[in-house]
Amino acid sequence: MREAGQICYGTVTPPEPDCTGVPVLISDEVMEKRCAAVMARMEEENLDSLVVYGDLEHGQNFAYLTGFLPRFEEALLVLNRNGHHTMLMGNENLNKVSCARIKAQAVHVPFFSLPNQPMIGECSLTDCFQKAGLKSGSRIGIAGWKHFTSRILDNRQLFDVPFYIVEAVREIAGTDGTVGNAADVFIGNKGVRCINTANELAHYEFLHILAVHGRDILGSKSWSEALYKKFLMYKKYEGFFRHLYESDDNEHFRRTNRRFVRDAYTMMLRHYGVDVHDPHIQFAVEMVVYGGEEMTMRWMMDGMKVPIEVMLVLFQESIPVSISQYFY
Repeated sequence: MREAGQICYGTVTPPEPDCTGVPVLISDEVMEKRCAAVMARMEEENLDSLVVYGDLEHGQNFAYLTGFLPRFEEALLVLNRNGHHTMLMGNENLNKVSCARIKAQAVHVPFFSLPNQPMIGECSLTDCFQKAGLKSGSRIGIAGWKHFTSRILDNRQLFDVPFYIVEAVREIAGTDGTVGNAADVFIGNKGVRCINTANELAHYEFLHILAVHGRDILGSKSWSEALYKKFLMYKKYEGFFRHLYESDDNEHFRRTNRRFVRDAYTMMLRHYGVDVHDPHIQFAVEMVVYGGEEMTMRWMMDGMKVPIEVMLVLFQESIPVSISQYFY
């Protein structure tokens, strides 16, 4: 009998995942297009540099280019017209720079760290900005998270970032330079975030659709039930999927779709004790994944004229025997 306070060790059953565990990622190509679009807007606004602010609750413009939200502390991304970019980070986030989706050098800013943390390597914020490429007499934009639309105040002189950051930027720019709110580079009538590629729609919307329907599909009692539910999902969101398939950059969405189907087949086969690393099984799965995705797209683009029940029979007859034996 176990005594009070005694620690007992044992083996527990790992939890069953409720989804494939594979996120829908923004492609590198789209991340590069985002940065190029921001640089083009800087050119339009005649900005030499753009300081993009971020914290956990106000970091979407920052994350739009870096791919992550800073945790616990402030962070800055400095973009320069010459293509030299810098991330100013506190103790907690300094190691995230190497993993960011934008190529940038790292500058350690202890001021951004949590209270009472070590201030090793401390230097003035103006010195940090100079390392990031800000120069006296230049035109500098600051982008927080809010696009101001006041009718009585100068929106360019309204800032939603900490005062000590604005003050340091103004000190760098000097009397011969200018500092203004540039959140409209990202949001507003001409903001780059107003336009989304098919890949971004797949990231935002398709992930939501899979979150809503994916668990139900993967929890089906049979292969035919899972496929039936997937066809119903396509019918429910017909307009959305049609626009994705018709877009010029639909390949990332199609890869994401194939990945979800591949993971679903692999999960079902593992359930039946099949060696999913067997080359014959892998070949059969890839045939079904690519062929099924292509025929589903054609069914969608042809207006879904073929009844779902007929599609189920057609798919069933097309699956290689090496894996179909486990589904019926």
